[in-house]
Amino acid sequence: MDAAMQQVLPGLWIGDYVAASNHALLEEHNISCVVSSMRQEYTTAPGVSLHHVAVDDTDKTNLLEHVVPTADFIDQALSRGESVLVHCQAGVSRSTTLVAAYLMLKKGLNVEQALDKIRAVRPQVEPSEAFMMQLELLERCDSEWDPVKWPEQRRFLMSFAQAQIMEGASPSIVLAYYPSPAATPKDRRDSFNMSMSTLPRPLISPPGSPASPPAANHGPAIVSAPTSSGSPPTTIPPLPNPLPALSAPPMRKRLTPRKTESEEDVNQQRRMERPEIEKIGTREQVVVSGRRVRCKMCRRELAAREHIVAHEPGKGQQAFAPNRRDMAAYRAEVEKRRLDEAREAAASAPAPPPAAAPSPDPAAPAAAQPASTADAQPPANPLAALRISQPLQGMRVVQPRGPPVLRPQPVARPAPRKPAAEADSAPARPAPDVPQPPPETDASLFPAAATATATAPSPASAVAPPPPSAPRVDPPLLPSHTCSSYFVEPLSWMSPVLETGVLAGKIVCPNAKCGAKLGSFDWAGSQCSCGAWVCPGFALNVSRVDEVAG
Repeated sequence: MDAAMQQVLPGLWIGDYVAASNHALLEEHNISCVVSSMRQEYTTAPGVSLHHVAVDDTDKTNLLEHVVPTADFIDQALSRGESVLVHCQAGVSRSTTLVAAYLMLKKGLNVEQALDKIRAVRPQVEPSEAFMMQLELLERCDSEWDPVKWPEQRRFLMSFAQAQIMEGASPSIVLAYYPSPAATPKDRRDSFNMSMSTLPRPLISPPGSPASPPAANHGPAIVSAPTSSGSPPTTIPPLPNPLPALSAPPMRKRLTPRKTESEEDVNQQRRMERPEIEKIGTREQVVVSGRRVRCKMCRRELAAREHIVAHEPGKGQQAFAPNRRDMAAYRAEVEKRRLDEAREAAASAPAPPPAAAPSPDPAAPAAAQPASTADAQPPANPLAALRISQPLQGMRVVQPRGPPVLRPQPVARPAPRKPAAEADSAPARPAPDVPQPPPETDASLFPAAATATATAPSPASAVAPPPPSAPRVDPPLLPSHTCSSYFVEPLSWMSPVLETGVLAGKIVCPNAKCGAKLGSFDWAGSQCSCGAWVCPGFALNVSRVDEVAG
């Protein structure tokens, strides 16, 4: 077998550009379909269909958006009985990622199983770190590419747009579609089921021009107004003829200069440079459930749980106060420094002159003779050699606590006495030395009674009911009470602001009748009050929105 290409599955080959350009080798193995994952284009052999994936081997390459079309192309070719070659420049990273994605999508393998199967026939394969991250993302999403369903895939696409924006490019901004309900308050016409009818054009008279003379009055105009008392209508005298001529209004002075053709061209160029807005999902595809966030003023829904970007709480207020220090660590540091200085002072101090050793008494017993320095034994109590550190001035001395005081056990209530006749028919009572817990008392306070009750045989008819299942609790959207903002994905209702191309600005309510400020956004990222940094940061202020249950 040629070293330029190897067979992973029957009919599925992986190789490099040398194998793809060798027409005789392709004809020898009956390869009629080629998947090229290189940016460069080349001429294929006659009769060979080419599926071109124009990508580079960099950490800014989105290869996941090509895995589904590539996998469909390979699967259709294999179902027709044709052989397929997947290659890149060296057959190491890009081609390996595409073949592994095909094994995950169509064969149900995970990342490690797919790569092991490829390494078994081509040991030099090794996807880059960025492509490995994309394959692991595909596995976490059940080996399917559906950004509408998986928020992690949407944020993966948004990360590429954010990187291009920070580099000064004008990419296609990816927004998550959110099916917001009708804006509130509703239009009054919808509330009262009223509609306006249009008048025919002949019945609509144009307004008279103030510069034109009034029409001649050919006859008296009589206007009759009925009265409540039944008297004849009152005749109003006609207007004086002719009416005084009105002068034309003065021409309004133009305060702004007219735009020249060059300015029109600049504005047209700016409109063309605006980023394209791509919305993921439609109203039929996106189904909102669970907790949601809505505007506090008009109660318009803004985001759901799947659109909230989770973040771990940071260092809190210390992130905004560089000079603030942890006092417990500071006291420990001061104490350690004091001990080190004391040791250095003791080491540098001159040693005292040795005292004259007393002459041994020959009459004294051997046990009473003073031992030499080399034969000196340590003291019987090793704690006597430890130095006790004194606290600094102004520092509180914590006294050790004593043993916990045991709480007295409650005494069981005595059972009421029964008559002798009832006492004979009553069952035998347990031993008096075993206290029985009252019905309303926790049995954990009476360990002896609980043991006796557990060992006693229970009647067959008494069956303990199963514990009731706890209701499902929908946790809050914020990870900590110290967070002051909900960080969300760029949503579809933000497009009027984002399509202008600004990198930072305010987030306002999409309801035209509300327009309340909800927060701010910054493609470079923003910091939460808990200390966490979220990039890009689309923050909805907690004081401007409400969190409601689903």
